[in-house]
Amino acid sequence: MLTAPLLAPLYRSCPPVAQLGRFELLGRLALGGMSEIFLGRDPSAQPQGREIVIKRILPHVASDPQVRAMFMQEAKLSLLLHHPNVCSVYEFGEVDGALYLAMEWAHGVSLRTLAARARAWGGLPPSLGARILADVASALHYVHTAADEQGRALGIIHRDVTPDNIVICFDGQVKLLDFGIAKPTQAQLQHTQEGVLKGKLGYISPEQFRGDPIDARSDIFALGICMYESLTGQPLYRRNSHYETVAAIVLDPRVPSLRRARPELPPALDEILKRALAKDRDERYENAGLMAEELKAFASIEKRSVRSKDLARLLRQLFPQELARGPRLDRSPAAMNSGQSWSVPTKSYIKRKDGSERILDVSLQVKLQRRLQQRQRIGHILGSLLFFASLTLALAAWMLRF
Repeated sequence: MLTAPLLAPLYRSCPPVAQLGRFELLGRLALGGMSEIFLGRDPSAQPQGREIVIKRILPHVASDPQVRAMFMQEAKLSLLLHHPNVCSVYEFGEVDGALYLAMEWAHGVSLRTLAARARAWGGLPPSLGARILADVASALHYVHTAADEQGRALGIIHRDVTPDNIVICFDGQVKLLDFGIAKPTQAQLQHTQEGVLKGKLGYISPEQFRGDPIDARSDIFALGICMYESLTGQPLYRRNSHYETVAAIVLDPRVPSLRRARPELPPALDEILKRALAKDRDERYENAGLMAEELKAFASIEKRSVRSKDLARLLRQLFPQELARGPRLDRSPAAMNSGQSWSVPTKSYIKRKDGSERILDVSLQVKLQRRLQQRQRIGHILGSLLFFASLTLALAAWMLRF
């Protein structure tokens, strides 16, 4: 069985390129509109330190009160959650005005990536897909029913259950990630602004589009979409425009079927999907735990029990190069210099195709990085305006039917 301790030594020899408090930063994994993700190392962990992920607010939004409140809410919620299928958060802190989260490194591939690669092999086997989805459903049920230290129900709704936020680790563990827009029902915590939709467009439930109060069944609807897409390798509600996507979710009464895309899939699995994707939430599973039980019962009836080592074996077969290469890290000064308080090298050595090296001026790279961030912010603003215009048209068309 492939385990995380066997993978970690591959990166322990990698020298850090910057420092955040006591954490050594090995390189940037991803860059978003409001935060960036780094692979780091905690040298204080014993016996030899451990690889972690650092999520840090970007400097251009670090002073925004709303962004800081959302980030702190994510931290408060995440620190209360302890489940084998939920990515653990170890620490929340601030260094020179930069808020950060130190969390578990889920080293693997996303469910979207796995489904795309498996499609070339004839699609994700139903027993494996059921096991992955059962683990995610169990994680969601835990999150939905979680309580604080005083035993008070938190009432958390994830609101961003997508194939990109489900990771299958190379050791066979399944992890649910990213509680950045999770919503607690406790009055003292940050609430969503009225009229603001949170989540990715193709995974939002009909009731959330209508502006109705949402509950755990919205996450079940999103998990149903993940189930369809992972087993068929095809997008479910994504269309050519925002309007068409909204219309497919809100206005089209039909509930999708797995067997139309893959006739060989068992009818029992199709029934689980249809219940999760019911447009009327009263017809969905009452809670994610019931969905997890039915997915596990399906595997039992099929007599195809899937263990963690089976998932690990599948990933080794489908992603041998990715496993051997490790994560793609941006170790350039421009990537590491987004935080002014960090110590970074003054020069960057870039390999040419002929093997020689040339030195890039760091200030030029920083300028290019800032221009890219500005373009990303403009893109987000334009995308939001287009989305709300499309949503208005969709609702207007729906109202004209009555």
